Amino acid sequence: MNGPQAQALAQLLTRQFALARLVRGGLIALAAAAVLTAFGPDASMVVLLATGGVWVALSGSGAVTVRLLQAASAHISAERYDLAQRALVAAALRFNVQLAPRLTAVQHLATLLHEARHYASAAHLSRFVIAQAVRVRTLRRPFDRTGRLLLADCELMQGRLREAYEQLSILYRSGSTLGEQLALLPVECYYEVSIGHWEGLAGEAPRRARLAGLLPPMQAASTLACLAMGCDRTGRTEQRDWLWQQATLLVDRHVLVERLSLLAALPASAAMVFPWEKTPGGET
Repeated sequence: MNGPQAQALAQLLTRQFALARLVRGGLIALAAAAVLTAFGPDASMVVLLATGGVWVALSGSGAVTVRLLQAASAHISAERYDLAQRALVAAALRFNVQLAPRLTAVQHLATLLHEARHYASAAHLSRFVIAQAVRVRTLRRPFDRTGRLLLADCELMQGRLREAYEQLSILYRSGSTLGEQLALLPVECYYEVSIGHWEGLAGEAPRRARLAGLLPPMQAASTLACLAMGCDRTGRTEQRDWLWQQATLLVDRHVLVERLSLLAALPASAAMVFPWEKTPGGET
């Protein structure tokens, strides 16, 4: 899915979600009026039954959304990412009044596109997730922070530092649990590499390296690699070597080179050797 396709999908979903909120509100209002016998005893019973029937039908559609999410998860486990993407799009577009499963599908689709390095597409969908989370109180906590974290990372990978800073600032101001602080750690380090904040990276390296041990392998390795670059730029060679060694034990060095090259505007080459790495011949 390219950028324009993701943008078009986000626009379509924005209209669908607005309609779903309107339908949900209308059904609740009709049910409340029927309970209060605002239409008269007989008519109220008819309205209540009709409202309940529509609600049950839409809930059945929500069950289909959940099954599509489960199918997407199975496809991802089998590394069938094309099928997973189709299932997630279908789940997001399946109309029902339960917004959380549909928004989960969009969030998973954004994450899948991010992992495939389609950063512009993932950014469009992340903005949609954030907009919906802000609009609906019950969706705010589970979706707002994860959407902003993903969007900040996408903006960094596209070299949009101001936009990334805006998302990080909102995350800092909103407060966070320990788990949320850990999720923010890699993006913090990416941002500091992007702006060349080497002293900050090096000074915080011991504490952040300990926290990185609590992260999944990819995020931990990326964090350690950023810290290694900070130590290299500030002359802390012993610390640098240890951090880079730990990072490359977790993730293939080519993946780390590519990511750091994007963030720090270095020559993008999978064959690139950083100044502190040993060459195949054993020389530094």
